[in-house]
Amino acid sequence: MSTNFGYVSGSSLDESHIEERDIFTDVDYDDGTDEETEEKTEEEETEAAATSQSDSCSTDEHSETDNGDNSDNDADNDSDNDNVIRKFFDFVRNIPKLKDWVHSWPSGKSIMQSGYYYLSVFGYYRKGKRTGGYGIMLRDPHGRPVISSASVSRGHTYLYHVLNGVNAALSLAIEHGVYDLRLMCNSGILSKWLDLVFQEADHQGADSTCPDNPKCEYACAILGIDEEYFKYLYPLVVDIMKKRSEIMAKTGFFFIQHEPRASNKAPYCVAKQHAEKFKTRLALIPCIFSEMQEPDAFSRELKITLWNDCFRGTMKYSSQLSPW
Repeated sequence: MSTNFGYVSGSSLDESHIEERDIFTDVDYDDGTDEETEEKTEEEETEAAATSQSDSCSTDEHSETDNGDNSDNDADNDSDNDNVIRKFFDFVRNIPKLKDWVHSWPSGKSIMQSGYYYLSVFGYYRKGKRTGGYGIMLRDPHGRPVISSASVSRGHTYLYHVLNGVNAALSLAIEHGVYDLRLMCNSGILSKWLDLVFQEADHQGADSTCPDNPKCEYACAILGIDEEYFKYLYPLVVDIMKKRSEIMAKTGFFFIQHEPRASNKAPYCVAKQHAEKFKTRLALIPCIFSEMQEPDAFSRELKITLWNDCFRGTMKYSSQLSPW
């Protein structure tokens, strides 16, 4: 049975457009592309980008040698800049091919890597079909996947599915013994509110978001929901706080941040593929369909998405030391 809650009028939050949009209508990649041709194209693009950037770097270095400023400070600055540029282009030249990178993925019970792990969550609700769920991707400090998880069910609401995804993501990390975490989810307002809840819990040593507490009104104002809706979400908040406390007892590095779909494509891809897989059964049986997937079972589309996250755009998942 689904539950419908309305947003408070005049609220600062308006995520109804997310609920109404069919988020799985767009196509990220051409599934009909020949794999060998696609791999060759990616390799050529990578090599071309590295060569172009290398030439640009070389030009910049030559132009800096004749500036005529002999001060020690400027010389130090130039040296530092040269080192940064050199390291960056060394990294670009050594970007692995998709196939080689996939072979470097850890398998089974691998030794824990030094650094923080990336825990990405994408929650959604398709209002027209009255179904929703989440996708989760856990990555090691080098951006390589450890495991993914997804769920789809009928009913509920957008905020419920995002919160449920965060709760499941923390359970997944604990199950795999991962505690140094950068947690990212696709709801900006929810991630900001959870961050405030975590900070307050750290100061007071307890969760102060109980619906009987006056701060419930503060939470409702931030999330743009009424008190009944908050009570509906509250059990998930309690579970999240308990898991977060368990994690904080074993690490000093944990924080949550907003990550929009544009830079959160891996869990989005996981959620999309899972929803497609179970859409027929979900139409017949009103229950929750959840599953975890090891990296060796990932689709080619998901592998490409993970590679792009690491080596294109902001390359945020390669910000820590690379193992190759």
